[in-house]
Amino acid sequence: MKKILSLFLAILTIFSVVSMASGAFASEYDGNYNAFDDDGAAIIQKYTNTEKSKSNGTFIYIVDDDGTAVIQKVVDKNYTGKTFVIPAKIDGHKVKGIYIDTNAYQPFADLKKSGNADTITSVKVEEGITQLDVMGLINRPKDSFYLDEYSVKTIHGIFSDLKNLTKVSLPSTLRAIDAGMFSYCTSLKSIKIPDKVEFIDYAAFLNCTSLKSIKLPSKLKRISERAFRDCVSLETINIPTNIEKIETMTFSGCKNLKSIKLPSKLTSIGIAAFAYCESLSGNLKIPDKVRVIEDKAFYGCKSLTGKMRLPKKLEKVGDGAFAFCSGLTGFRIADGNKYFSQKGGVLFNKDKTKIYCYLSGKETKEYKVPSTVKSVSSYAFAGTKYLQKITLSDKMKKVPSYAFYKSKVKTIILPKSINQVKDFAFDGCKKLKSLTVRNPKCDMPYYCNGINKKMTVYGYKNSTAQKFAKKAKLKFVEIK
Repeated sequence: MKKILSLFLAILTIFSVVSMASGAFASEYDGNYNAFDDDGAAIIQKYTNTEKSKSNGTFIYIVDDDGTAVIQKVVDKNYTGKTFVIPAKIDGHKVKGIYIDTNAYQPFADLKKSGNADTITSVKVEEGITQLDVMGLINRPKDSFYLDEYSVKTIHGIFSDLKNLTKVSLPSTLRAIDAGMFSYCTSLKSIKIPDKVEFIDYAAFLNCTSLKSIKLPSKLKRISERAFRDCVSLETINIPTNIEKIETMTFSGCKNLKSIKLPSKLTSIGIAAFAYCESLSGNLKIPDKVRVIEDKAFYGCKSLTGKMRLPKKLEKVGDGAFAFCSGLTGFRIADGNKYFSQKGGVLFNKDKTKIYCYLSGKETKEYKVPSTVKSVSSYAFAGTKYLQKITLSDKMKKVPSYAFYKSKVKTIILPKSINQVKDFAFDGCKKLKSLTVRNPKCDMPYYCNGINKKMTVYGYKNSTAQKFAKKAKLKFVEIK
C-alpha cells in the first residue's frame, strides 16, 4: 500500500512540475504577442493534426476551437501568379494566423519544390490578421537559437527564401514580425513595418541583401537577435526610443550601414551587435544609460573616428568590443565612471590592473605594458597596425586566446611570470619575427595558425618554448 501511495505521489509531483513549467513557459515567452494557447505542446498537437485539416484548393487549414482558421500550408503547386494573397477569411472562417514550426510546416515548401515560388514578386497580407506565426515565442526556449559567431543557422520563416519577392503589404493589425519571416528574401529592397508592431523576432530579415531602407515603428519594444544580420545593402535605420537592448548580432555584417543613432533608453549593446559594420562612420555616441557593451560589439567598425566616449554608468566592456576599430584615436571616460580608465588609446579598468583594448590604429611602435597590469582581454592587441614591439608586464600570468589576433607586431617578449599562453594567442601574426619566452615551463599553445614560419623563438634549453618551436617547425635560439 505504501509503495502504491509513493508511486501516486511521485506521478502527482511530476504532473505538477510539468503543469507549472508549461504555465511559466507561456507567460515568460509569449510577451503578449502570441497568446493563442497556454502551452506550446497543445499548439503542436492542434495545428499539426492532419485529420482535422481542411482545404479550399489553395490552402490547407484547420479550424480552431473558437471558429477561427489557422493556415497550415499552401497546396496549390500550380500557382504561377506574381502577387500572393494571405486572406483574412477562408470559407467563412476568420484567419487567425499561419502555423509554422519546421520545414515540414513551412507554408510555401511545396511551391518551392515545384519552382513556382520563384514567380512570386509581391505578397499581400489582408487586414485583420494579427499574427503570422501562431507558434511564435510560446514554444521556443529563450536561448534556443543562441549561436557563436562562426555558426550558421537558417531560420525558415513564412516568406523566407522567396528570392524574387520585392514588395510586401502587411496589415495594420499585425503586432509582430516573427522569426525568419523574410530571411533570405534577397530581392526585397524596402518594407514598411505596420505601426502596431512591437516585436521583431530572431533573424526576421537575415540576409536580405538588397534591403536598403526600413522604417521601424515608434511602438517597437524589442528587436531580437540577428534580425538584420548580413543586410549588406542597408544604409540607414532608425532605432525607436523604446528599445533598451541591441541584441546579439542584430546588425552584424551590415557593411554599408553608414550612420545610426542609439536611443537614449538603451542599457545594453549585445555580442557582435554591430560587428563588421565597416562603413559605420563618425563619432558614435554611446547613450548615458548603457551599462554593458558585450564581446565584439563594434568589432571591425573601421570607419568610426575620434575618441569613443564611454558613459558614467558603464560597468562592462566585453572582449574585442572595439577590436579592429582602426579609425578610433582614443577613449573618453565620463566623469564619475567607477570601472574604467584610459591612457593614450589604451582602455584599462579603473586601477589599471587589466587592459581591455589597445586600439588597432594607435601609432606607437613600441609598448611596454605597465607594471600594474595583471591581465589583458582576448583581442586586446588584435589588428594593431603600427605596433612593432611589445613587452608584457611581469605581473601577468597568462596570455589569453586571440590576444594578438592578426596583429602586425614583430617582437613579443613574455616575462618569467607568464606561465600559460592560450591556444590561438598569436593567430594571424604574419609579421611576427621574434618571440621570447623567459619562463622555461610556460604552457605553450597547441594551436597557432597563420603565424610567420620564419619566426624565431627564444627560450631556455629543454624548455617548453623549445618544444613549441620544434612542433611548429620554427627556428629556436637558446637564451644563455
